[in-house]
Amino acid sequence: MMNDEMRDAIQIFELRKTLHHELCPADETALAALRAQLADRWIPVSERLPERHQKVLACYESGEIVIDFYGNCGWTYISYGDVTRWMPLPSPPERT
Repeated sequence: MMNDEMRDAIQIFELRKTLHHELCPADETALAALRAQLADRWIPVSERLPERHQKVLACYESGEIVIDFYGNCGWTYISYGDVTRWMPLPSPPERT
């Protein structure tokens, strides 16, 4: 499934959830899997940028990978060159 198709499917599930106030367990599982698959990849900046001030992993053209955010003036670590790709931060580990 292509990224645009995944985003479309997520929107359809979210619309169903809004209209019916809940999804069946199979649809909830499918929605979670689509979100995880879409989130777990490097996103080219040419495709889209993260939301402003959202902390992400940023991969610079120099090869450096840092936790960064895209703010009102662009990316923070400009000394590494241009950001080519980014991805959301993983969830923190569960406390035991």
